[in-house]
Amino acid sequence: VARIVAVIIIIITGLSLAFGDTSGGFRRLVQIVFGLSIAFAATSFFLAFFSFGGGAVV
Repeated sequence: VARIVAVIIIIITGLSLAFGDTSGGFRRLVQIVFGLSIAFAATSFFLAFFSFGGGAVV
């Protein structure tokens, strides 16, 4: 579910950057959301890919 939401956010923000007439602070906000969604999607993908559940095993 989290990956689907991240992909949808990436698509929406990418389209708004490509076709929108944004300037100033709103454009910076869209870029921040775009970067965070990419980082979130990459993190969830690689954690699932390497089967890493987190935590330390002692």
